[in-house]
Amino acid sequence: MLGAIDITSLEGPAKGRAAEPSGKPMMYLRSIRDLRADALFASARPAAGGSVRGGNVAAENAGDRVMDDELIRVCAVAARVACRRMTPRYLKALHDSVEQACCLPSGFDWDRKVTAHAEIVNLLAEAVGDPALAVLVRDVSGQLHDLMVAVGPAASGIIASSRRRLLALLRAGDAHGAAREMEQHLGGLLWMRRVSRRPAPTTVQADIAV
Repeated sequence: MLGAIDITSLEGPAKGRAAEPSGKPMMYLRSIRDLRADALFASARPAAGGSVRGGNVAAENAGDRVMDDELIRVCAVAARVACRRMTPRYLKALHDSVEQACCLPSGFDWDRKVTAHAEIVNLLAEAVGDPALAVLVRDVSGQLHDLMVAVGPAASGIIASSRRRLLALLRAGDAHGAAREMEQHLGGLLWMRRVSRRPAPTTVQADIAV
């Protein structure tokens, strides 16, 4: 039950930030409320692939945007908090996972390669060690996999470069940089998917008068 999950310790106060009278910084309190709302949303939402009642395309598109925003925010939170709680053990596990995925040959089955790349969010959640984040990551890991499948092998180099930049930021202890890298990377992949879904422009050939 989500009500039994204690997520008040998910993100600690940022260094040098003044605390509110409650003892926790206001930004920290807002992030906890947002994460609780996300967890409830994730558990209540129908499984991906379900049909939209009435075939409401506008509602379906709005739902896609909500899921995309959730994907970006949850992955960014995972990167930021994992960076703050990183240990040598998890840093090695992340390094090994990134290198394994990035070094797969170009001709390797794309779906299996994507599965290896998507494993990073699960490792970040493990590094955090918080059940609330695990609930959110469980919901978005499939979305991340499907997103990378949709953009296709053309994004292989982009994904590998981002993973290595993220790993470098985690090593440097740059929590905000790690979150920003995740946000920008996912935003770029989502843009690529939107472009690939656009219908090809129709060419209207005017009649030539003889």
